[in-house]
Amino acid sequence: MKKWIALLLGACLMALLAACGNGEAEKENDKNDTVSETAKDEADDTESAEGTADSEEKAEEGATEGDAPAGTVEPDSAMSEMQLGLTAEEFQTNFNHFAEEEGIEERMDPVEWKSSGSGGDHQIVDVQFDEDRRMQLLAKKGDDAARAVMFSTYSDRDAAIPLIRVLIRAVEPSASPEEVDSWMDELKLNGPADEDNEYHFTTTERYHLMTEDGSGFVQFVIGNAEDPEITPDNFEAGEL
Repeated sequence: MKKWIALLLGACLMALLAACGNGEAEKENDKNDTVSETAKDEADDTESAEGTADSEEKAEEGATEGDAPAGTVEPDSAMSEMQLGLTAEEFQTNFNHFAEEEGIEERMDPVEWKSSGSGGDHQIVDVQFDEDRRMQLLAKKGDDAARAVMFSTYSDRDAAIPLIRVLIRAVEPSASPEEVDSWMDELKLNGPADEDNEYHFTTTERYHLMTEDGSGFVQFVIGNAEDPEITPDNFEAGEL
């Protein structure tokens, strides 16, 4: 009888030890699962935080890079050497925006390209503000992007200066007022006119700005700084 009791107690003890072992294994598995989940959550949180930081950094960079103001178009950075990076319609949008901002009454109406040049290899948009003031956009035939802006006036020089300022801002919409002032200074447009016609030039990061300035006549041209033909030398030689 004692032998059977001893065997029964031994079996119970083995079952109890097995149950305890299984319980400890389950606890260890649960612990490992919890650690894994926690690590995954932390990794997800880190990745999310890094993504948010990247987005915020890009937004801050965009806000500090001198983006064109709302309602205007920044020139295409992929423009060729014979382009200003703006279509005629985009130039019109910028011109009208800055004309209003500068407080001048001139506006560009809907634009239309017309053939120009002896060989018909160029096209123009011709804008006649009045009988003395005229502006043209020049482009290679079949090209949507303008190649140059040309303006001339035989009227009051002082009235032409704000219009020239608007033309500059139309192609350099992200430029600060101080930058535009400095270019106008270099072109001698912020002071009195010379008695004789004088040529003045300056170059922005993207464009040549060129003037022929005198008491009775002002001519102004904007061209890509890399354009092999629309250059200060050719402008002064009267070859544009």
